[in-house]
Amino acid sequence: MAQSINTRVDVVVEATSYQGLTNYGKIMVGDKGFEFFNTRNVNDYIQIPWEEVDYVIASVMFKGKKIPRYAIQTKKNGTFSFSSKEPKKVLRAINQYIPSERLVRSLSFFDVLKRNFMPSKKNAKIKNKCNFWSYKVKKEKMAMGHILRMNPVFKEMIWGGTKLKDIYGYEIPSDHTGECWAISAHKNGDCTIADGEYKGKTLSWLFENHRELFGNIEGDQFPLLVKIIDAKNDLSVQVHPDDVYAKEHENSLGKTECWFVLQADEETKMVMGHHAKTKDEFVKAIENDDYDNLLNSFKIKAGDFFYIPSGTLHAICSGSLIYEAQQSSDITYRVYDYHRKDADGNERQLHVQQSIDVTNVPADIDQNKEFPQTILENGTKTRYVDSEFFKVDRYQLNGKNVIKNDEPFMMVSIIEGTGIFEGNEVKKGDHFVICSDQKEVTFDGDMEVMISTL
Repeated sequence: MAQSINTRVDVVVEATSYQGLTNYGKIMVGDKGFEFFNTRNVNDYIQIPWEEVDYVIASVMFKGKKIPRYAIQTKKNGTFSFSSKEPKKVLRAINQYIPSERLVRSLSFFDVLKRNFMPSKKNAKIKNKCNFWSYKVKKEKMAMGHILRMNPVFKEMIWGGTKLKDIYGYEIPSDHTGECWAISAHKNGDCTIADGEYKGKTLSWLFENHRELFGNIEGDQFPLLVKIIDAKNDLSVQVHPDDVYAKEHENSLGKTECWFVLQADEETKMVMGHHAKTKDEFVKAIENDDYDNLLNSFKIKAGDFFYIPSGTLHAICSGSLIYEAQQSSDITYRVYDYHRKDADGNERQLHVQQSIDVTNVPADIDQNKEFPQTILENGTKTRYVDSEFFKVDRYQLNGKNVIKNDEPFMMVSIIEGTGIFEGNEVKKGDHFVICSDQKEVTFDGDMEVMISTL
């Protein structure tokens, strides 16, 4: 019985080897190479060290839904073909050791040339007694990266309502559900992966254990968070600290965020900034409970976008449905809550001193309303923000579009419509993370999509 060349095994699956006679066994992918072991004959095996791999060739059918066979083309000993359970899982494991540019598509595994060629004996670690296949290869990389469908986490809030159920069809915990943490690895709302190789794992676990899927970015935690917020009633007037203050006082990231208005009732308002010119003036207004004169408020409508840097006093008001992209932080300082009381007659905790410490005075209340737009093959792309913390784009699609991914990851939210995303049906309310190993994605349908990245 042959000894494995691997010191760590990543994947083991049942497989078939097509080297002349069909043989059944198991494929093992590990840190040192690719292996196949015949379950009926322990002396029949194939071991291919990674340094001997030239190309990995896959037959792709039905727009990527089926991969009937794949092959390992070696530098000296020809090509070895296989089929297996979970072929995408196998190819993703291989992709950890073989770069994407050497994962290619074959024209067809039925469009092949058979030739008689015996493996060289120069490499003792590659063993096969039979003929093998040689494939015609498209000059096209395999798109074998990870796309993670997320299970949202829901938060009950005294100001929440039922729009997350009424509009998006989510199963919400109560009729005062205020927040859908759609894509989050934060400890206070860690989303799980809905299907695929990492089904049931949390996003934080994947980020911690497979940082390569996120471009090997640095940091102690996944950096961004996407929410959908249903404000049936006014949220508190609040402010968020920057990274420096949050690290020192909360051991957390700061919180810069942005809002895209998905829906707004008639006469719905928003609070953004204040009118104080000095810190003393700001403090005096708080002490005198003079928020009517202090706060800057205005009407909003669906389609509006707002960028809210840390230190900006703000509040979402009743009648708003908001898409929010933000730094992955849950640090909020309430400065004013309209003197509302809970069922026990208590007002919510305020953080007046912290709010005074971190609020920008004077406030920058001028918002950019000019957003660059790019014409796509079948739709448009609008860039809302490109900051040191994140980028946010809105895609309005009306047909097939291929979108490149050169980011460490892309956070995708379907905010309107239906269609096909990488061969799978998607609808309003679906959320995904596109990992760095997926270099492009295809959308086909009438959809509005928000994509947030670093």
